[in-house]
Amino acid sequence: MKDIEIQHDNGNLSAVFSENGLTSLVLDGVEILRGLSAPIRDPSWGTMKEDGIATNLVKTGDGWLYTRTARLAEGEARQEMMIRLESDGNGFSVTARFSLQAERGFAANRAGFCLLHPLAGQRGRRFT
Repeated sequence: MKDIEIQHDNGNLSAVFSENGLTSLVLDGVEILRGLSAPIRDPSWGTMKEDGIATNLVKTGDGWLYTRTARLAEGEARQEMMIRLESDGNGFSVTARFSLQAERGFAANRAGFCLLHPLAGQRGRRFT
């Protein structure tokens, strides 16, 4: 979709957005977030199909606002996600919101944010 950058006295913040959400957030050359999305999982843990996906990325006073809306393919629900990146007197802030409005009952295992942590410093390490 688009790569953006916010320059501030406290550093540089860059981000990459796609149709699914935030795919990279880098502060002064260090990846601090690998991804932020909001998938809806079906009873078998697959990602539910969506229709009518609309995304928007706009420059605001001191940052950027990304919005994403979609409907589940069978019309069961409508979802909205918002991610705001801003600079302020102390540095940067990231605000994310997600809502899901059911039109009728449907089966799902999970709905909400999926946050991916960066791999730098973790590759080759054992996780328990």
